[in-house]
Amino acid sequence: MQYEKLTLAGVMACCLVLLAGCGSSTGGSAIHSTPAPTAELPATGSQPHWTPLARPATRLHRPLGLIKTARWPKESVFSPDGRYVIATPIGDIRSLLQIWRLADMKLIHEITVPGSTDITGAVEGVFTHDGSEFWFSRMTTAEIYVISMKDFSLKKRIPTGGVWSKVIEFSPDGSLALVSNWLSNDLSLIDTRTYALMRRIPTWTKAPRGIAWTPDNRFVYVISFDSGEIIKLERPSFRVIKRHTTGGANDRLRIDRAGKYLYIDNMVQSCVYVWEVASDRIVHTIPVGINPNNVRLNHDESRLYVVCRGPNNPQSYLLPSPKNGEVMVFDVKNKYKLLDRFEGGNQSVGLDLSRDGRLLVFSNLQDSSLHLYRVLDD
Repeated sequence: MQYEKLTLAGVMACCLVLLAGCGSSTGGSAIHSTPAPTAELPATGSQPHWTPLARPATRLHRPLGLIKTARWPKESVFSPDGRYVIATPIGDIRSLLQIWRLADMKLIHEITVPGSTDITGAVEGVFTHDGSEFWFSRMTTAEIYVISMKDFSLKKRIPTGGVWSKVIEFSPDGSLALVSNWLSNDLSLIDTRTYALMRRIPTWTKAPRGIAWTPDNRFVYVISFDSGEIIKLERPSFRVIKRHTTGGANDRLRIDRAGKYLYIDNMVQSCVYVWEVASDRIVHTIPVGINPNNVRLNHDESRLYVVCRGPNNPQSYLLPSPKNGEVMVFDVKNKYKLLDRFEGGNQSVGLDLSRDGRLLVFSNLQDSSLHLYRVLDD
C-alpha cells in the first residue's frame, strides 16, 4: 500500500485529533529475566532533565521527580528488570525514542530521525515477554521498530501494511504480535521470530485501538474508538465471533493474568468497564475522571490504575488543557473502591508500574514530561 506524505501541520492536527481520543546511540547491559529490586532514585538535579516534582505526597504515593522529554511523550514504560524507563514522543520533529537509566537518571539512548521536517509519530510500545526486545509503533510510517535491549540497537523496522499503526500486543507464547491500525481499520499479524508480516485481519469496526489475547490463546479482544465496540475474535482463524456496542470511545484495555476480566477505559463515557470473559459481558462500570486514557493493573493485581487526560481546551484541542490530568487508583478486591486520586500533568496519557510494584510513571503530553512516583505500602 502506498502512503501519502503528510505535511507537518497536517500530521500535527491529525495526531492531536487522535490524542484528544486517546513509547547517536550508547551501549547498555542486557536485561535479566528476574526483576531487580528498584533502588532509590538519584537526587533531582543530578541530570539537567531530572527535576523536582512539586506535588504533595498522598497516603499511597510519593512524588520522586520529573523527567523532561522530547515533545509530546505518548507512552511511558518501565523495562521488566526495573532498570530503565522509556518514552515515545509522538510530536517531536527529531526524536522517536528516549531511554533513561533509573540508577543515575541519565538519558542513555535516543533514536532520532536526522533531517526530519515532519513529526516522527512514535506512539505505543511494549516489551517482549523475556524483556530482550522493545517494540514500538511509528504511526506516520505504519512501521514497528524493534530495539535490542542488550545494546539498544535497532534490530528491525517492520512495515505493518496498515495505516496509522498503534497498539502492539504479543500472543501468550510470544510467537505472534498483533498491531491495531487506526485508519485502515484492521490488525497486522506479525511473526516475532522472522519479523515478517503474515497477514492483515479486518475488524469491520472504526479505529481499532486496544488489544488483549486470552492466556489460553483461544481468543483475542479488540476495542474500537470511533465505533465504541468490544470485539471478540476466535483463534486461530481471527474470525469475529462477538460484538458488543458500548458507545463512546474505547481506548486501552488490559486483561488480568488469569484471563478472567478485561479492563477497558472509555474516554467519552468517562468510565472503565470491567468485562467478564467467561460470560462476555460488562459486570461493573467504574466512574472515573475526564477523558481516561490508559489503565494498568499493579504487580499483584490488587489495584487498578487509571490515568485521565483531563478536559479539552474549549478554544482548540491543539492547545494545553485548562486543567491538569489525574491518576486514580481503585481496589480490585473491594468492589473497585477508590483508594487514591492525585493530580497529573497537562494531558496525562501514558501509564506504567514497575514489576516489583514500587514505582509508578505516567507521561504528560502537553508538558513534555514524565512524572515518577514511589508506591507506598498501604
